[in-house]
Amino acid sequence: MTKVINKPQWMNISALACSAILIAGCGNAPEKTGQVQAVDTSALAHVQASMTRVDREIELDGIVEAVNRATVSAQTSGQIESLPFDVGDVVW
Repeated sequence: MTKVINKPQWMNISALACSAILIAGCGNAPEKTGQVQAVDTSALAHVQASMTRVDREIELDGIVEAVNRATVSAQTSGQIESLPFDVGDVVW
């Protein structure tokens, strides 16, 4: 038989676990002396920044296929003047 923990007990257990994690992370911090250590930057590589144009266009080949099919209709009056494409035609 499994024991079911109701919501208030579950919330208490999670709050206790979070508190334990926070308390464990608060110890053994290094002392702040107010002094800053100098770092030698002579061995670092330097690069000159410049402005350049970057195209944000990607051309990909693929096929778009529907997962589901639906009929869309509207209650409007009018006439179709031309229907240049048929079902299954490739449209560029």
